[in-house]
Amino acid sequence: YAGYDSTNLYFCFTTPIYPEGWLRANGRFSDTFAHPLYGILYDDLMEIEIRPVEDLSSGYNRGMFRLDVNALCTVADGYWSKSRDMDDRIVARWDSGATIRSKADVKRWVVEYAIPLKSLRYGDYDAKDEKGNPLVALPPSDGTTYRVWFACRVGDKFSAFDGHAWDTTKTKLILDSQSPAFQLNDLGPITDGQVDVQMTVKNHSTRPETVRIGFQVESATGTVYSSYQSSEIPNGLVELRPGELRKLRIKQDNLPLTPDNNALWFDVRSLGTPEKMLFRTRLTQFQRTHNNAETARLDQVTADLQRLNRVLQEHFVMRGTYPDAKTWTNSIRLPDFTFRDPWGEPYVYSNTTANSYTLFSTGAKREQERRAEVEQTPR
Repeated sequence: YAGYDSTNLYFCFTTPIYPEGWLRANGRFSDTFAHPLYGILYDDLMEIEIRPVEDLSSGYNRGMFRLDVNALCTVADGYWSKSRDMDDRIVARWDSGATIRSKADVKRWVVEYAIPLKSLRYGDYDAKDEKGNPLVALPPSDGTTYRVWFACRVGDKFSAFDGHAWDTTKTKLILDSQSPAFQLNDLGPITDGQVDVQMTVKNHSTRPETVRIGFQVESATGTVYSSYQSSEIPNGLVELRPGELRKLRIKQDNLPLTPDNNALWFDVRSLGTPEKMLFRTRLTQFQRTHNNAETARLDQVTADLQRLNRVLQEHFVMRGTYPDAKTWTNSIRLPDFTFRDPWGEPYVYSNTTANSYTLFSTGAKREQERRAEVEQTPR
């Protein structure tokens, strides 16, 4: 979530925690990026990058402000400029003066930021534009555009708005006091090829507003879904009365995704003359996943085999591990199993040598073979 007033920029990150109940947070000292024991870069973290200009070339040369926060609410804020820091390090000499709160339970982590706008007049941004006006206007006028980037790492998963090289920032954040406010509440099971996007929009203005919502899904072969063709919001157009709050939902099943190189795009435009862009970003790049029910069954097989392993280790010595099978050696025969896998078939074992047995799930092997065949089929 993002917002602003005459004094601050406001952001809120929220993310599920996986695995549940566990966050890495060794960083206890502010402005410590890369210390081998306490560097925040090695923690689970939330990251914001800001370049308070629209022009990509100017933003690249003038540099970026960066704020990293871990679950302990340890903050590392720094500034990097091409003209000042040729060794590509973030230098912790910028003090944002931001008010930041971090809270986590076993399932979700939330971080809130209030970043003073005046702190962005720093370094190469504490300068004049070609007309002699401050490069960073305070307060910002309607239509002011910043380049921003949001990223989050929890466990072994790293997610970010927009993919780009670290020294450029593409996402546009347009500041407009009259624009409607949007929240993307849920993307749905998009990686399974299903659009089920839920949004909330509010018109804070005292005048009617018409906006055009663009939500696109691209595969490696081209666009496979566009909200402009949706039945729920034809042409992507939404008309809002003054002060109106509305919840929107768009749905589409069976998108022809490719195994990888799929992407989500989202933009909001305010109609008028001229039309104004309010927000635009590539939300994420993602891979297609498989059917959720089948994936859950494979996860259950793994749990079952681990459970059987604990029982059998009392009598057998484990010799090797495989994706869907465990092998033990002993001079006695394995007992008969009646325990069934999620496909309703019994877990079975076979003699590979006189003293070696392999326990496996035929259902899991069949599903893995089916997946391999799907991946090799041209789309």
